[in-house]
Amino acid sequence: INAEYMGIISGPEGVHRPKALVWQQMAGVWWHAGVWWQSYLRSLETNPLRTKALTAAFFNATQEIAASAIALGKAPSVKKVSLLSLYGLGVAGPLSHVLYKALDVLLVRLRPPAVATLCRLVLTNGVVIPIQTLVYFIAMGFIRGLSWREVVADIRARFMLLMRTTWKIFPLVQIAVFGFLPAALWVPAFQLIAFLYGTFLNVHALKALPPPSA
Repeated sequence: INAEYMGIISGPEGVHRPKALVWQQMAGVWWHAGVWWQSYLRSLETNPLRTKALTAAFFNATQEIAASAIALGKAPSVKKVSLLSLYGLGVAGPLSHVLYKALDVLLVRLRPPAVATLCRLVLTNGVVIPIQTLVYFIAMGFIRGLSWREVVADIRARFMLLMRTTWKIFPLVQIAVFGFLPAALWVPAFQLIAFLYGTFLNVHALKALPPPSA
């Protein structure tokens, strides 16, 4: 008898389970995901600073773990992951919250909406992102154990290159985020995008490292 016809599928270790049970389990996963998402949205409304800081901490740590696993096939050092997580919790998340909140206060009375969106794009790319990027360079330099002189040299060498790349890509992302998501989700959305883009860059950077000497 055809097992597929009977609504039976293979499970772990050859155990057969009815399809209805599998769909029930999948529905349960989606239900729990929906509950978690609603809880996250409520947390953004009631405790936006804390929620964004924790989100940044999670993404920073996960980005390093994912990049190291993909590029090197091993876990990164616990110290580096901890420092990156603390940077997200204490610096990146709160800084993003404060900067975008300041934009909201500045532009709240601006009309019409198209003008407000245009001003938001200009200020985000001309003020917010450069500040975030500069703080990122400084923090990453100290996490990597660089001296202040080396941090400054790194900023001079790579800051404008990264900014030009960001200005080519990010405005389209911003238009989509500003146009289709509520303001409470802007920072988490940008954190998710930064996580994906940062993981991609981190993978390439780790692959470019010379192999450790024997």
